[in-house]
Amino acid sequence: MKPNTSFFRSLLVVFLALGLFWSCSKEVSFESGQGSGGNAGGTITDTAGNCQPATVKGQYKVDAAVTDSNYVLVRVNFTSRGTYKILSDTNNGLWFFDSGYVFSNGPQTIKLRAKGTPLLPGTTDYVYSFGGNTCGFSITATGGVNNGGSSASYLPTLAGGEIVYQLNPADSSDPTRPNDSLKTTISPLSFDYPSPTDPNRKTYYKYIVSPYTDTGFRHQSGNDYYALGRPEFDYFSIYDSVFNNIEYIYLKDNVNPGSPGATWFSDSVQVGVLDNNNNWTYGFARLRLTITAANASASFNNVLYTGVIVVKREIQFRPDPAGTPWVTVFEGQLSYAKGIGLVEQLFFDPGETNPFLRMTIRAWRNL
Repeated sequence: MKPNTSFFRSLLVVFLALGLFWSCSKEVSFESGQGSGGNAGGTITDTAGNCQPATVKGQYKVDAAVTDSNYVLVRVNFTSRGTYKILSDTNNGLWFFDSGYVFSNGPQTIKLRAKGTPLLPGTTDYVYSFGGNTCGFSITATGGVNNGGSSASYLPTLAGGEIVYQLNPADSSDPTRPNDSLKTTISPLSFDYPSPTDPNRKTYYKYIVSPYTDTGFRHQSGNDYYALGRPEFDYFSIYDSVFNNIEYIYLKDNVNPGSPGATWFSDSVQVGVLDNNNNWTYGFARLRLTITAANASASFNNVLYTGVIVVKREIQFRPDPAGTPWVTVFEGQLSYAKGIGLVEQLFFDPGETNPFLRMTIRAWRNL
């Protein structure tokens, strides 16, 4: 099961008809109280008891001491004046702190200043408390080489490594369980395709997707990166029926935009689309892929990544009968960072400049 299947199907049917943070209970040091001359009282949660969003500022680099540009903005609703102190726990060589005196009641933004030096690359969770409530935020530290990843590849394969992506807007395909994130975890299992005895076999790694029941399969041969699956977006379905998986190159790390080989096609495969009246439209699907940027730098969720390659992915459909021209039904922009892999996937209607869905890296560990 993949997210937003019905949403993509509805868009595709229309096209064919026309044209064709979290909270936890870990304790840290904090002070809260009541009244003038004592400790200020208040809360860091909203009226429903949910933690209010924290905003992380600054870049965090391994072995580089933090500066005044590194801090986290948190919201506090003060209910009595007095002194306050908010201190996070210490993780990965960092902690966050602020203290002062509040003169009036009401919501205020507090700057928790970063202290220390990040020790390891990846995303670390922190908690802070005030007024009997505990909330949290995450900090991603990158390294000087390969963005902190363990290799120079655009396909991490270290078992147990994971990436968490933020979905905007949140997936609402299940109204009872709206979801604003997606996590991929590298499985310790791999397999040879098409068979262990084939002289041209490729070793594919498995990437488990949660909370959805899905798996991605990826392989690297030199400068070419392969996927084994459906000619769609990564981790999102479009077609209701795909008659077979295909193997295709989804990324090249040695090609500059506009150069020979910067655009290529996947093989085609027969697919079917079911409309709202349970009528099927059959045809063939393929991908047209184009390198649009290479060796770039880009920030995603306030984290700067280098060695970024951007690929335009056109999802093309050709309805039966044979001879009908190919049409682009959706477009995607996928960005890959060296040492990390996929850092952003944008979803577009054809010819549009504003994406209708963003999937952006929010956290990563053990890559």
